[in-house]
Amino acid sequence: MIVTSQSIPIPSRSTVIRIIPIGDVHLGTVHCDLDALRQVVRYIAATPHCHWLGMGDYLECIRHTDRRFDPRVIPERHLARLADVIESQVEEFLEICRPILCREKCLGLLRGNHEEMALLYHGVDPVDRLVAETGVRDLGYAALMVLSLRRNHDTRTLTVFAHHGHGGGRTAGWKVNRLREMMGFVQADIYLMGHVHDRIVDDMDILCAAQSGRTYRLGTKRVVLATTGTFYRTYGSERGGYAERRLYPPTPIGPVVVSAAPWQGAKHRTDWLHIEKFWWN
Repeated sequence: MIVTSQSIPIPSRSTVIRIIPIGDVHLGTVHCDLDALRQVVRYIAATPHCHWLGMGDYLECIRHTDRRFDPRVIPERHLARLADVIESQVEEFLEICRPILCREKCLGLLRGNHEEMALLYHGVDPVDRLVAETGVRDLGYAALMVLSLRRNHDTRTLTVFAHHGHGGGRTAGWKVNRLREMMGFVQADIYLMGHVHDRIVDDMDILCAAQSGRTYRLGTKRVVLATTGTFYRTYGSERGGYAERRLYPPTPIGPVVVSAAPWQGAKHRTDWLHIEKFWWN
């Protein structure tokens, strides 16, 4: 697991920091909603103090030698380049996400199972290509990130645990339980998991000993959790696909948003850390 830190300056008490996890894009199939991806990219690029975190599976990464290969669901742009189809997908992802693929906006890129399979079975590393091209951090498959929010001489920290995800439970209960399991072995404020193509937000207030002067009192600390959504539409194309054949439910398109406003009059973290689904224009 990669452990990393980043300092984020806070210019004023009214500043709101936003973190948007983006993953399970699956660019390279007709089921990828490129218009939705472009809209989120425009929002992040245009919104001050808005950062994003890559959650993996940015690309389909399925070559013609793969047993999962289905030429019927490959866009013409990539079908014409079967010999280097993964590189073709990398190029389109760079074209769309270039405005936010920079250290100022991107906290780093996790790897997903599709990128891992491309490396293990085809010797192609698309995340390494993205990192080399843009200079953003490679966060591996799981990362623990400490974000230091700094205003003048005051610092407040947020710890983020992000994992691409593993497993295939279909029910919402299984997904929430999977999220809450992580709380049992990783200490963080924000827990993010991709892979399951769902967008579920959850939060908990945990009891803690809060310092008040030289004494302590009973306090609470908010923990937020989410499965981070997808840009893969299960249905909507006449060409079908593996998700349709397996009778997967329709997927909610788009990410979630974590917002933190630590200096807006709040005394405790339970007041200034929030998570919600991304609202579309």
